[in-house]
Order: sequence, then C-alpha cells, then structure tokens
Amino acid sequence: MDAAAGVRRPVLLGLGLVAVSALAFLAVRDRLGVALSSDAYSYLAWAERALAEGKLDHTPYDFTAPKPLELAVALLGQALGQPIVVFGTWAFLCYGAAVLAAAALAHRLAGPAAALVAGLLAATMPALLRATGAGDATVPFAACAVGAAALGPGRVRPAALLLAV
Repeated sequence: MDAAAGVRRPVLLGLGLVAVSALAFLAVRDRLGVALSSDAYSYLAWAERALAEGKLDHTPYDFTAPKPLELAVALLGQALGQPIVVFGTWAFLCYGAAVLAAAALAHRLAGPAAALVAGLLAATMPALLRATGAGDATVPFAACAVGAAALGPGRVRPAALLLAV
C-alpha cells in the first residue's frame, strides 16, 4: 500500500462517518423536530454572540457551564452558517464514537463476543440516545472517557489526550 492510500482511507472513513451522522441527525430532526436541549442552544447562542459581537462571555441569564469542546463545535457551526446541523451532526458522530469505544473496551477486556454485546447495549442505552438527540455534552465526554479506557495501559499519551479533550 502506498502512502497516499494510507492517508486516503482514514480520511474517507472520517468523511463517511460525518455524512452518516449528519443524515441520522437530519432524519431524527425531520421526524421529531428540533430536539436539541436548552444547553445546546446556549452554546449556539454563545457562538452567535462571539462571531457577531466579539464577546466571549456568557450572558448573565445563562446558567450553562461552558465546555470548550462544545463551544468550539458551536462556533464552527455558526461560522459555517449551519449551527444546528453542525451541532446535531457532532452529537450523532459522538454517539457513534461512544458505541465504538464501548465495543473496543469490551473487546480488549473479553474478546469479540463481548464487543458485539457491549456495542449493542451502548447503541440502545436510553440515556445515551436521549443525550444524543439533545446534543448533550455527556455524549462526547462518554466517547472520550470510554475511548481512553479502551486504549489500555500501554497507550498512556493517547488516552491522556482523549481525557484532556
């Protein structure tokens, strides 16, 4: 395999995951309406204010704890002119990452059969499904925390990076 093919495959996989996540969000949104939570809208309002007025502080009536990762995604969505779609896509992408991380952790600890069961359990976990639809910050946190555990003891730096995110 040449170097270009080695780079193309992960890029294409990443783009495919983003496309599937966007389609999943749009399908859920079309079926259920806008399902994002007030916290998600708080991040989006912050991003709009940051771009329009250059203000990075939260308004006095906003009781959401600022989370840099969520704020960055909201800012990207606002900059692209599609804040709800970008934020919802992010939530569904993190849902997929959390499910894959659960499967990877189970595989590392107990093998392929456990990975299948863990992936199915994570994919159908009501709390994860609700949080995904709401664009809740617990979904990327779950993906990063469980992903860090799935890496195992020999991968301290990548695990630390996931936990730092």
